[in-house]
Amino acid sequence: MKRQTKVAPIFRVMIWAGLIVTSLYMMIPSVVAFSMRVLEKAVTDSFIFSRVYRDKDAVYEL
Repeated sequence: MKRQTKVAPIFRVMIWAGLIVTSLYMMIPSVVAFSMRVLEKAVTDSFIFSRVYRDKDAVYEL
């Protein structure tokens, strides 16, 4: 009985994960577009930050 009570929640979690995954698959196009925008912004920000950081290092070196 104890084993069953331990296994049941795992199956429930698996079912919930399946539902979430299917809903995510339905929303994938918008999610991908949004994540690509966020990644692009993050990458550009990081490049700007690294450039500023390098400039600061150069200034400190001078």
